[in-house]
Amino acid sequence: MHGAARGTPDPGDSEGGGSDDKRPRRRDERPDKRNKKPAEKEKTDDEKYRQATEDETRFSRPLGKAIGETTKRPTQPPSEYEHAKHQDIRFWLTTCKDVFDRNLYQLQDEVDRIKFALSKLNGSQVASFAMTYRNQMTGELGQIRQDGYELWDVFGEQGRRRFGPTHEEEKALREMLKV
Repeated sequence: MHGAARGTPDPGDSEGGGSDDKRPRRRDERPDKRNKKPAEKEKTDDEKYRQATEDETRFSRPLGKAIGETTKRPTQPPSEYEHAKHQDIRFWLTTCKDVFDRNLYQLQDEVDRIKFALSKLNGSQVASFAMTYRNQMTGELGQIRQDGYELWDVFGEQGRRRFGPTHEEEKALREMLKV
């Protein structure tokens, strides 16, 4: 009330006389037109914060689970299969299955697993099988789509049928082991 004693109202004094209305306002006393409704702005910020928190929670849970479950030692991808004499399709398919089992979150879909395995088939003896199988699985390039070709077990069976050891080879191997 020091200003009231001198005849000048105190800026913080709400009980100023009629002389307050005629006095021009100072710059710091003007109402801020940019923030007409500060309560609404705070509410919007709170809603944004709450939404961000919900989004973070929704995305952090699966991410944490994936990180936690993929802390296993990573495996090397299977070598390329060329149907060479020293290669066995059964062992190669087992190696592929092991890689898939150890890396569950990388190749979850069986179609993706088959496409990955097809990409590891290399050489003139297996290239035609790879291309034909993929086209029959997807129905691309005018091929009729075969039901069941999107399943890993069907792929393995087709590969063993086409490149697996024949009965004659197995018989010859048994005879060699006897000697």
